[in-house]
Amino acid sequence: MKRKWKIGLVGCGTIAASDYLPQLKEMPNVEVVAVCDIILERAKEYSKRFDIPEWYDNIDSMLEKSDFEILVDTASIPAHFEINLKALKAGKHLYSQKPLASSVEEINVLIAEAEKNSLKISASPIHMLRPEVNYHDL
Repeated sequence: MKRKWKIGLVGCGTIAASDYLPQLKEMPNVEVVAVCDIILERAKEYSKRFDIPEWYDNIDSMLEKSDFEILVDTASIPAHFEINLKALKAGKHLYSQKPLASSVEEINVLIAEAEKNSLKISASPIHMLRPEVNYHDL
């Protein structure tokens, strides 16, 4: 059996509920262990709805307390750079809804941080997680 990756998701909005969390929960090599949203009640609701053991209302607490390996960022676009940089500095691999950041300069900072820490980063819309894409080979 392939290794199981522990996932933390930040940004409990519509796209997380309609696409990301349902599809992540179906992946045999993924375990979603934490969700985070600036609205604590929404994080708690998504935790219960998707059977995820941990919930947080700020990224700093989640990065400090949760034992996940990959951050999935579905937060609002203006927050992407700050969240993504914090995740990389904390040693987490990163999958971010597009855009990864708001400028080429910010993206270069993220790339440098990932390289420094030997981390993988990816930014794209949900298409990578669509059922017809063969994620079983990861």
